[in-house]
Amino acid sequence: MIQQILFIMVLLTVNAFSQDGTVSSGGDTKSESGSVSYSIGQVSYEIQSGDGYVQPGLQQTYKVVISSIKESESNFSIELYPNPTTDNVVLKIDESDFSGLEYSLVNLLGITVINNSIHSTETNIDTSELTASSYILNIFKEGKTIQSFKLIKSK
Repeated sequence: MIQQILFIMVLLTVNAFSQDGTVSSGGDTKSESGSVSYSIGQVSYEIQSGDGYVQPGLQQTYKVVISSIKESESNFSIELYPNPTTDNVVLKIDESDFSGLEYSLVNLLGITVINNSIHSTETNIDTSELTASSYILNIFKEGKTIQSFKLIKSK
């Protein structure tokens, strides 16, 4: 009898927390390159207040930033900042010979949106006219790709 009472008390005191909600549709999609979980049409959510920041909703976003895609094939350093960016980005290259050095900014559809030569250690790239998305910045020396960066353009 005592064991049954203890068992019932344990069951009543255990709280389980999980994500739940009423949505009109949703699902999970998986492939070799990753997975995505999505929900559509959340009809209700709870707003909480307090000292911290609470973002209500079932599907919470997070940002993964990859600063360099390919290992540099050059013997000088290349930096790209700020990343993510809103208006412009600075390409800093520690090199004295800029002959044959150029960059190309490509969107995720493979379309080149900006293509220019590099003439100094710091090159400002204007991204204010670009839409918020991810881009690939390729650095070339005499036509050969020496480094690539993933650039995130925010609003």
